[in-house]
Amino acid sequence: MAILQTRRTAAAVLVALLLLSRGPAVFAADEAQQLAQRVTDFYTAAKSFSVDVQYGMVQPEAELEERRVVLARPNRLSVTSQGDSGAQFICDGKKLVATMPVFGQQVQEEAGGDFDSLLRTAAARVLAGASVAVRLAGADPLGVAGAGIELSTLEPQRDGRVLCDRLQLGRGDSRVVVWVQQGDQPLVRRFEWKLQPDDDDSAEMPMPVAIFDNWRFDADLAEDAFKLPEADGLELVESFGPPGAKRPDLTGPIPLKPGATTVRDFAASKLAFNRRTLVDAYAEHGSHNDAWDEQATQFLSEVARHFGGDEGFKMQAELAEMGQAVLALGCDDPMVQYCVGAMLQDAGSDDEAKAQAEELVVQSYAGLVERGYPANRRYAAANRAHRTLNQQMANSADAAEFAEAVKREALQMILQDDLSNQQGRQLLDSILEVAKGCTLDEEAQFYEAARAHVEQQPFIVNMIGGAHHSRRAWKARGTGWASSVSEEGWKVFAKEMAAARDCYEDAWIAAPDRPEPATEMIGLTMADNVSPPSEMRLWFDRAVEAQIDHNPAYHAYLYGLTPRWGGSFGQMYQFGLRCKQTERYDTDVPYMLCEALWKVARDSQNTLGLDILKRQGVYDEAAEVCDRYIAEDSNANWWRSVHLALAYCTEHWEDAERRLDELNGEPEFNAFARFPVTVSEVVSEVRVRTSPQAAELMEVLSDDDPDNRATAIQRLEELAEQQDIGPHVRFRLRSKLQTLNWLRAFDEGQAVALQADPTLAGWQTAAGFWTSEEDNRALRGVSSTDGVIAVCHADFGPAWELSGEWEYGESPYNLWDAGVFICQAEKPAFSVMLNPSEDWIAAGPYGEHTEHKTPLEWSDKVAPFRVRLDRGVVDVWIGDQHVVESKALPGWTPARPLQVGFGGKYNWGGSVLTFRNLSIKKID
Repeated sequence: MAILQTRRTAAAVLVALLLLSRGPAVFAADEAQQLAQRVTDFYTAAKSFSVDVQYGMVQPEAELEERRVVLARPNRLSVTSQGDSGAQFICDGKKLVATMPVFGQQVQEEAGGDFDSLLRTAAARVLAGASVAVRLAGADPLGVAGAGIELSTLEPQRDGRVLCDRLQLGRGDSRVVVWVQQGDQPLVRRFEWKLQPDDDDSAEMPMPVAIFDNWRFDADLAEDAFKLPEADGLELVESFGPPGAKRPDLTGPIPLKPGATTVRDFAASKLAFNRRTLVDAYAEHGSHNDAWDEQATQFLSEVARHFGGDEGFKMQAELAEMGQAVLALGCDDPMVQYCVGAMLQDAGSDDEAKAQAEELVVQSYAGLVERGYPANRRYAAANRAHRTLNQQMANSADAAEFAEAVKREALQMILQDDLSNQQGRQLLDSILEVAKGCTLDEEAQFYEAARAHVEQQPFIVNMIGGAHHSRRAWKARGTGWASSVSEEGWKVFAKEMAAARDCYEDAWIAAPDRPEPATEMIGLTMADNVSPPSEMRLWFDRAVEAQIDHNPAYHAYLYGLTPRWGGSFGQMYQFGLRCKQTERYDTDVPYMLCEALWKVARDSQNTLGLDILKRQGVYDEAAEVCDRYIAEDSNANWWRSVHLALAYCTEHWEDAERRLDELNGEPEFNAFARFPVTVSEVVSEVRVRTSPQAAELMEVLSDDDPDNRATAIQRLEELAEQQDIGPHVRFRLRSKLQTLNWLRAFDEGQAVALQADPTLAGWQTAAGFWTSEEDNRALRGVSSTDGVIAVCHADFGPAWELSGEWEYGESPYNLWDAGVFICQAEKPAFSVMLNPSEDWIAAGPYGEHTEHKTPLEWSDKVAPFRVRLDRGVVDVWIGDQHVVESKALPGWTPARPLQVGFGGKYNWGGSVLTFRNLSIKKID
């Protein structure tokens, strides 16, 4: 019982801490902010400290757990139990060992680089409430960088004989009160949490507390303070759990069912389906004439290949030209008209062609209905017409009519499915997209209408039902922490998840040779808190028995194996090895080893980052996968590029040079999408590392000492002029030289023009394609499917003001969000995005701008801006409007390097952004 109570107490403390640890801060009082900053500065400056921590629930007869915490920067840590449990957490800077004697278990891991990373390990479970003390040594000691955090001060009180200021951190109904000792040293004496709102019963609720005593700072530490304990007969495990508990084999062999389809089989069925509903449908329902029949049939055949992704298919512009030639023959068939209009729109045509495309698309729908073309083609025309007209407010009534037509035709599409083959599977995505675009009540009506066909088409109808009930479940529960969900919310969640389960199981029974229902069940078994991990594996096996290389099933299962869902990085790696062992190099299955490694490397709970790929044997296994695909796959250069990126990340420089030479120095951009690296940085780094002057080059390139800047600039200039330096090495030297020159002028107090020469020295292309324009005064970017982002290499420190303007250029879609990024390790971490089409601006953590939108009308295509960073606080002006005021930069510390970036995170190619007159200056 004591063990259970301890675990509950620790969980309560940690959940409360997590409630206050995400997103930007909102400071309510200068006094509170000053106190928080004083505490932060004090603890981040300490090189080492030790403290006794008591923690638990404040309630009658409750005993507080005790831990002794000793730590030394950057990452040495000792946490030992002072009670009967004997729990330990020791990190000697290279390795960490956590022991839980009550379970007879020990966890061993490689050490992360700082205390924040140690708190994210599986072994950190042993810390329990002592994690609060460890966090005081992290980048954000008090957790003031939490989403929507409000700071305030309460009346001072005594903690024993010590008078303490009290700092309150609040978010929603949650509160944390930090007791800070008055005097020269702002020692934290106590943390108190309140998890319930103020109501009649809240005073009786037990409250978590952590009490600190016997602080010592920067004292001499014993030599054995961080000595790692021996296993002494303990079971070595990846994560702690009750002894004797049966652990399902989540990493068993991948089932290789004879006759299971592959993605190539599915592609063939898609091509057949498109031919049937385009070419055959034209033969049966089309407007025929000898003047155009042959050309129309040929055109629709090529469109079918395009829609079906057939090898060597024609692109939109070529198809648009081909289709216009058919129309020029007098063809008035609505299917031909629709396809020409669709190709013109997707090709990003000029204004005249866009007008023609709109007319063709809108008028084609009525003709498709009149002539009895298949429902999926009527749906496609109605959907495209709705999207087109919806962008024009003057045609909103027509757009609404097409919106209703979309739902009507989607219901008719259900009847097109033929369960005897795989062709109808591509209908599913379109139908589910219609349901997803509805409100919850509208979706309920759509599902109810679909249920009229459940006996005839149980697969699609039950897939609609599963998605609907799942959506209702999460609507009731919400997306917040479990502690924020009401009792009624949990009841509805459980009821709707059970209904979703019934639907997906019925869909699987109806079509066990289709992988979609089983794949959805993988995620459902993770979320409903009822199903054991073994059921997750059961549904994964069923999915791949239907289609051996159904990628969504592998991605869902790998996510279920992450530590946050009770799995481990070891399980993810072992599962990847199982994928490799299938030897199915005619599919993407062995590639899932690389996917598993990428997911581990990028996981927020991975304390080692890319270094985890350097563990013994990992690189060799992944390199073998690449070698096999190079030998057996037609897209060999893609795999050479993957191997190059992998060798770069693991510092296998000879292999990296070999692959780069095989690629003639030009890797494929798309192959790098999974890696947190870019082509330009990989190519230049490999050339530097394998250069005959590698040692000298690395010495000068790594010299960031401001006191040595003049010497470094001189050496860089000399090296860059040497004749035997290759172009990539020369570019790397000039980029470093440009960066140092910027920093020299910046430190002298000058306003630094961030100009880009034709080689873009000093800049990194993180996404899209960038060029220098207008006599180096402008950066022009064209988006790829990864967006369009350029990052300046220089770290200008904690206090600066950036100004300039950006201009929205040509785009196949409406003007979208664009702006400025504040980057960490040259990757966007914080963004200021303006969207003139939807009239909003957002400033917040990168990728979370939807949570930080505020209205802002901006009709001009040019947006002058100023961004001011003052020691972790961001202000933004667009034109003369102060649109973002005192927004905290999450996780900011003075020691963390920052860079500035520009662009937008689009999901399509061909959008143009231009940034001009970029200038940055130091502020006091």
